[in-house]
This record gives sequence, structure tokens and C-alpha cells, in this order.
Amino acid sequence: MKTNTLYHRGILKMLGIRLKEKRLERGFSIRGVAQASKIAHSMISDIENGRVIAHVRTLADLYGQLGVELLIDPYIVTELKSRMDDFYEALFQLDDNQIHHIFADITKEADRFAHSVLAIDYEVLQAVYRVAVENGPLPETLERLTKHYRHLNPALKQHYNLLNGYECLRRHDYESAVKFYTRNLAIQGEHKLHAVSMAYLAEAHSRNHQPHKMIHYGTMASKALASHTMRKRKLALDRLLARNLIDVGHFDDAETVLRHLELSARRDDIVTADELAYLHAYLRYRLGETGEALDILNTVTETMPYYHFFKALLYDLSERKDEAETLLAKKIAESDGNDDVDTMICRLFLMRLRHENSENFEKTLKMLIDRRQEIPIREILRTVILWGVEHYEAREMSREGLTLAKFYIQELSE
Repeated sequence: MKTNTLYHRGILKMLGIRLKEKRLERGFSIRGVAQASKIAHSMISDIENGRVIAHVRTLADLYGQLGVELLIDPYIVTELKSRMDDFYEALFQLDDNQIHHIFADITKEADRFAHSVLAIDYEVLQAVYRVAVENGPLPETLERLTKHYRHLNPALKQHYNLLNGYECLRRHDYESAVKFYTRNLAIQGEHKLHAVSMAYLAEAHSRNHQPHKMIHYGTMASKALASHTMRKRKLALDRLLARNLIDVGHFDDAETVLRHLELSARRDDIVTADELAYLHAYLRYRLGETGEALDILNTVTETMPYYHFFKALLYDLSERKDEAETLLAKKIAESDGNDDVDTMICRLFLMRLRHENSENFEKTLKMLIDRRQEIPIREILRTVILWGVEHYEAREMSREGLTLAKFYIQELSE
């Protein structure tokens, strides 16, 4: 087995660049290392500055001169890499038990990973666990890779972009997330990472209220996830795909996706009965079947996102205004002053039904517009904006109404 077939040239280059960091940390001069290793100081300088890619054995020798062991035994490295591959496979399958179990085993061998030629791969794996599993912030070790991005192997580039995109999603910076995920589609790397990147790209477009783009990428991603037997990820994506199909009025396609979800839900809990019922209620609402939508929603627990808003909306459309007001008031009272967008929308709806304090209505409306990226369902944002347009028109505030109408066209023109 040849050692140089195990490692990407970019990783060897980065290990050479990191040699300089280790050397300076330990107070060695280039000439001192050159003299001890019998390697020309000009060659070491080229290795440290990424101009020359050293052989893995040369790197091990140079690190050794600094008192740092660099594990390069091909059989041990292959074993370590296999364990990392097992971790990523568990992550692809969203197998929580295996993810935590394998990571715990890898952590027990942290010293071997950190002192092997796979040290950079190990740092990225730790970042993946911290961000994608524990939902933590991007670690500094990953941020350090930014300036060396071009040297990373394709798989590490894909992980780097996925993690940064994930962080952007958490900050509601969906345009930046789209850039990171789109970058991955051009990389000839791991096919499974390509499929996962496309799924996240579809999610980013959905959150950015661009349903047609979500459907485009979501449909392709769903097929790719299925081909790689990433069942749970496909179901989670199809749930989002169904909602976006309903948003744009592709009701037949939405019903097809929902039927597949129902069959799958019998074997898997990734999509709950409540979530399926909620989607069916939403579909019936968009089809104008208010009574049937309300009947279905009555089978759903109140913990579903935007449940109170949606049910109050159906009550209002069914001319059951008192019940709508009671439900919204209950949600607001239970929020205990919480200003999440779900509660704010209910508060806006209640003020609209009661024709209360126009200044408070306008203040809440503007706050929701500012936080629109936190509203995941396009139809809810559309409804809120149209309420605003109606409000301003009723008060003969033509400038404000026109501004909001233009905003509506720009934001939801698809």
C-alpha cells in the first residue's frame, strides 16, 4: 500500500503550511530544523509557504524535529479514516444513537487522530459534530481553514461549505446560505455530500420565500437522497417540498408527495401524524375547502407551529369570529410576554379582528416585516402583508399602503 495514495495533495500542502505554525510555537528556526533534518532551509521555506508539496514521510520527519509526532502508518491511518467514514454515514442516515456512539469512540482516540496525517480531517469532523449535531457555533478551528480553502480536498471543501451554510441558516442569512450550498454543487466530491448540499439549498430557498427555486432543487435533491438510501433526510425534505408545492398552487403534485409521506410515516417517525394532518389541512385551505381544513386541524395538537393563527384564520373565514378571538387571546396569554413571530402574528390578527389601536397594529406590523426571515411559511407572510395593505387603505394612508404593496410584489413575486 502506497502512503501517498491515502492523502490528498491539498492536505499534504496544508500540513506543510502548519509546519510553520508549529515551528514558531516551539521557537525553532528554519536553519535549525534544516540542519537537524538534513533538508535545505530553502526547501523547508517552500514547504511552509505552500510552494512545494512534501512527501508524507518528509513531513513526518520535519514534524519529528519539532518534537511533534505525525502518525503516517498507512494501515493505522486507513483504520482511523474508516471510523470517520462510519460517523459520516450515521450522520447521513440521521441515526442519532450511532452518531453519538461513534463520536464517543473517536473521542477516546482523540490523541491518535490529532497527531495523525488526518489531523485536519479530524478537526472538521469535530466541527461537524459541534455544529450539525449539538447546534453549537462555528469553532475557531474551522474559521482558520478559510484562508486555506483552496488547498482542501473536495470532501473537506463540501463539509466546510455545509457548515458555513448551516450557520447562515441559523442566523436567518439565507442568501449567504444559498451561496455556500451552491458552491458545493460545482465540486466534484462525495456524491452523498452533494445530495445533502442540494437538500439544504432547497431549504434555504424555502426559508427565503422562494418556493419555485425550492421546488426545483428540492425535487432533484429528493431523488438524489433516495438513490443514496438517505431515507430520513428524504422524508424531512419531502415534508418541506409538499408545503412549497401547496404554496404555489401545485396541488396535484403536493397530494402525490403527501401520499408517499403517509406510506413512509407508517414505518418511520421522522414525519409525525400531526405534521401530515397539518399539511393536509393547509392543502384543503388553499383549495378553498375551509370546513374540511378545520375538521382536519381539529385532530392536530396545539403545539404545532402557527396552529393558533391557522385555526383562527379558518374560524374567521367560517364567520366564527368569536371563536377566532378566543383562540388568539389564549395563545397570547400563554406566551407570557414572549415576542416570537408566532405570537406577534396572533397579536396582529387579534387587533385586526377587534379593530384595536391602529398605532399598535402598525408597530407590530413593522416588527414582523423586519423579522420576516423568521416566518418560514410564505402564505403567512403574504397574509400579514396584505392585512397591512388593507389597513393603510382603510385609513387613507396611500403612501404607506403603496410602499407595502410594492414590498409585497418584490418579496413574493414568484
